Amino acid sequence: MDIIVIMVVGGRQGRSGEDHIHLSSTKLEEAFLEYLEAIKPSPELIKLFRYKVMQKWKYIISQQEKEQERISERLEAIEAEVDKVLDRYDRGDYDEERENDRLKMKLW
Repeated sequence: MDIIVIMVVGGRQGRSGEDHIHLSSTKLEEAFLEYLEAIKPSPELIKLFRYKVMQKWKYIISQQEKEQERISERLEAIEAEVDKVLDRYDRGDYDEERENDRLKMKLW
């Protein structure tokens, strides 16, 4: 890559003694466009980047699907346990204190 040289078209001092530099906007724009072209990624690099992003995306999605399945199974187990408790309560053989202790042990 070439070194970019910007031509200074004169300078003068402001009230505070600081130098003010005036740049040719045409030269500056040309230099900037050359720089952009120089750092533009190749089509191969873009393909590789796209592949790696998609690979990571698919991994994240698969992990989320596994977590969703694990949570769904846990929810089903909890719902089944609640159904059992409610059935026992309906039959009248529910000892609330003993059942709460048993549920705490089983759920955690």
